[in-house]
Amino acid sequence: IGNLLRAVRSSFDQSFGRQMGPLIPRYPVIYIKNYIKAWVATFSQESAEAAQIALHKRPVYALADELGLDLERMLKPPRGQVLKGEESFGYAFGGERPIQRLTTAIPFVKMANRGFVTGSNGMVFDILEGFYKEMLTRNKAIASGKIKLPPGEAFSIQEKMLKFGHMLEDMSGRGRLGPLKELAPQLNAFFWSMRLNIGRMLTPRHLISPDPLVRKEAWKILSSFVATGVGISVLGEQ
Repeated sequence: IGNLLRAVRSSFDQSFGRQMGPLIPRYPVIYIKNYIKAWVATFSQESAEAAQIALHKRPVYALADELGLDLERMLKPPRGQVLKGEESFGYAFGGERPIQRLTTAIPFVKMANRGFVTGSNGMVFDILEGFYKEMLTRNKAIASGKIKLPPGEAFSIQEKMLKFGHMLEDMSGRGRLGPLKELAPQLNAFFWSMRLNIGRMLTPRHLISPDPLVRKEAWKILSSFVATGVGISVLGEQ
């Protein structure tokens, strides 16, 4: 019942922006582009399905899958694989229980899920792809001698992508639950977006990441987020 109420409440706004909150000030253009796509998908099943097919064809998606990153929210997970869906809708999509099937049968819940999933996936993988292109460029510069690494240091694109991907998991509300993973639907009913909360709590760790490139990007993302929040607060007091 708790997850049903959660799904209904989450259906009355385009709340993927709330999940992506820390990332928006740093990547406003990417957010706006995917916000538009989210609204189109909200009112079009075909658009939502086309966006997911296009996502699966992207090279950066294959890389994320190879690295074991948990960034994708599936539009309609296979039966029994609810954890591949979005927790804001109570892990109902892909569920086999009567209450889960009832939830996914509600028209406005289905519409909201389409928008949320499409917008979230688009934004996260656009950001990941941008970082991937930067790493490819840096790798070429290292190979050509334009950038010199300290003695004994190696540059691994996959290692950089893995660490950056873990940061994106936390910042986009896909925090890992570890041994509690299988209890996610039950925890979600009582603690209201457990993975989002875990991700928010773990986000500051990336400010002290041992990887300088990931650490630098974490500082840019969070400083932009804090500065935006302070700026809005100051304007509100005027």
